[in-house]
Amino acid sequence: QGLSFSYINSTLCAISWFHEMSGYSKISNNFLCHSMLEGIRRVTPTPVTRTIPADLSILQSLLSGALQSQKLTDYRIFLAALFSFAACLRFAETLQLRFCDVTILPTGLQLFLARSKTDRHKLGHTMLLSDLNSVLAPKKCFIHFKNLLPDHLSSPSHYVFAKSDPPNLSPTPISPS
Repeated sequence: QGLSFSYINSTLCAISWFHEMSGYSKISNNFLCHSMLEGIRRVTPTPVTRTIPADLSILQSLLSGALQSQKLTDYRIFLAALFSFAACLRFAETLQLRFCDVTILPTGLQLFLARSKTDRHKLGHTMLLSDLNSVLAPKKCFIHFKNLLPDHLSSPSHYVFAKSDPPNLSPTPISPS
């Protein structure tokens, strides 16, 4: 820890503050101190940590965790990850979905994005998520999620992934059947 950039920088700031309070000039304005800090920053870079890309096994583990915890919040997180994965949505695009933007079709789900980063003409974008014969089928999971919510939380103007859970929602177990 003693050789990290942040530790040396905070120590230099403390010394600089003490100098300023004592009536001396700030040591951090010194050219040599500034050059030393830049050199330390270059020599000791922060390591880059790469994240694992999402795949079906991660979604299955999220689903099993949501089913074990029996919490609506966990199932909501799983459904947001499933929608993002299946429709290639950005985080902001997933969170802006309202219940009126999701249409249940015989062949799957239709999502309407009112705003998107790539929507140049601001017309919105409609995409289809086809129904799968799987536990991870977006249509099945969305219908189950909507059935778990009380009517006032699943109104058309309400956001799908808004956090407003009533306490003790349902003692019945969550399962996407």
